[in-house]
Amino acid sequence: MLRRKFFLHIAVSGVYPDPFRALEERRSSRPLRAGPFHPTLLKNTSPLKNPIPGFDDRLKASAEAKKAMLAKLKPKAAVQDPNFDQRHAEREAEREAIRAARNAERDAKKQAAADAEAAREAVAQKAREEADQARRLSQREQLMQMYGRKRR
Repeated sequence: MLRRKFFLHIAVSGVYPDPFRALEERRSSRPLRAGPFHPTLLKNTSPLKNPIPGFDDRLKASAEAKKAMLAKLKPKAAVQDPNFDQRHAEREAEREAIRAARNAERDAKKQAAADAEAAREAVAQKAREEADQARRLSQREQLMQMYGRKRR
């Protein structure tokens, strides 16, 4: 790192016209490669700006990449179906028909339960009346047996 800064300093001071050439001449075993940040590929290079991207540039690039990914995931405006209202009305009518059928079924069950309860109540009432009648008859017979029919 120190050598690189030294060569960049020499390049900026004017000994070498191009800082990348100065570095490449130092590394003579490697051929000159145009990387993503090579001055020939960098746009808008000015003598006042450092052509080598720094931390701020990487942060900006990262922020732009994140924005691009978020833009991909952002929901797009949905196109509303032209038959939406008609289908909604059909579904609502179907729901109403189902509700009416369920209510009718519920009312029929309630009516059947009420009829069954009334029938049970009638049977119980009849049984009570018969039991009362039988009790009265048995009491009368007991009295008749006890006292008999003496008068005529």
